[in-house]
Amino acid sequence: MSYPEEETTLYTAPAEDTEPKIHEVPPESPIALPAPEPTEPAEERTSQARPFVIEMRRVEEGVGNHFRPKTVVLLTSALRTSVLLALLPDEEFKTLLCLLTFVNANGDCLPTLSQIATALGIPEGKAKARLERLQQFQWQRSPLIHRLKREMGLDAYTPSMQLLEVRHAPHANSAESSAIFAPMAGREAVIAHSRARYARNREEVEREIATLNGWEAPPEFATEEEKERNELQRRLYATGIPREQANELLEQFPPERIRKQLDWLPYRGARFPAGFLVSAIAGDYEPPSQVRGISTPPSSTKEPLEETIPSEPREDIL
Repeated sequence: MSYPEEETTLYTAPAEDTEPKIHEVPPESPIALPAPEPTEPAEERTSQARPFVIEMRRVEEGVGNHFRPKTVVLLTSALRTSVLLALLPDEEFKTLLCLLTFVNANGDCLPTLSQIATALGIPEGKAKARLERLQQFQWQRSPLIHRLKREMGLDAYTPSMQLLEVRHAPHANSAESSAIFAPMAGREAVIAHSRARYARNREEVEREIATLNGWEAPPEFATEEEKERNELQRRLYATGIPREQANELLEQFPPERIRKQLDWLPYRGARFPAGFLVSAIAGDYEPPSQVRGISTPPSSTKEPLEETIPSEPREDIL
């Protein structure tokens, strides 16, 4: 790749002295002098000498002046007006932009060769050649980038300060500033805010506690379905069925089946009501003969004889 001659690659910044020169002419001279050429303000030309701007920002986290630093790299019109955009070859310009993307939140830009090669998707050898060309490229009598050697071998690359202008953005507008120094709220306001944000209503809390402990739903908040379940649960407990097994029955079988077997249990004459009731609910036993005429039509399941009930309750049932 060939480069322009040295005198064409250099960009000379405008002189700091911007005041127009005063031409002194002897009084006897009849020649009229031309008006001085208009010049730009020195502040504008100084800003134009920096194609890139690193703007330091503050991301507010809340009151108390707590914030997170954030950095943004901006392009300015000086990239075009300073002739740098026209003089810099495409590959070198792309590599320079890649290097600037490594500016961290504190404004430092120190990527390694490996990082730049990975970001560009090229081998390290090619990336190194591009970086060396940027080191050799002179702009405003300074290389575009510098190589920072490190003892451990992971050398870093950083852009020349001739390319960059570092500035701090306003960290808060007037509304945010006034909020930072706003007077503290009173006790009642703090309590009201805490209740609105963190408090939960009593019904929700009591339901959750009852569910976690396997208790009945609170009567004042229970629905009709929950009231029916609570009643069946109490009746199952009364027969001697443990809480865990009673809850399993209520989960597995419809309430009507459980209610029927509970109503028919006194007519069964069972010596071990708890064990017999569990089997009756699981097997959907027929009603006893005493209530068969007034009960629902019997199912195909045969009612077991009392003699078949074991003398001791089954451990797997209880």
